[in-house]
Amino acid sequence: MKKLLSLLLVAVMVLSLAACGQQGPAASGDEPYKAALLLNGTLGDKSFFDSANEGLEKLRD
Repeated sequence: MKKLLSLLLVAVMVLSLAACGQQGPAASGDEPYKAALLLNGTLGDKSFFDSANEGLEKLRD
């Protein structure tokens, strides 16, 4: 009985996830997008913030 209930619960969860899928046409990728980098430190000390900033600069170019 527990296995049947577990299987039913899994089936309901899978169906609920499938129902949340995208319904419209997918984005074409031609639209520009915006990205922001929020820091709680400083740049220039060769830390993670610097590598994240370099990645955003490469993305911009």
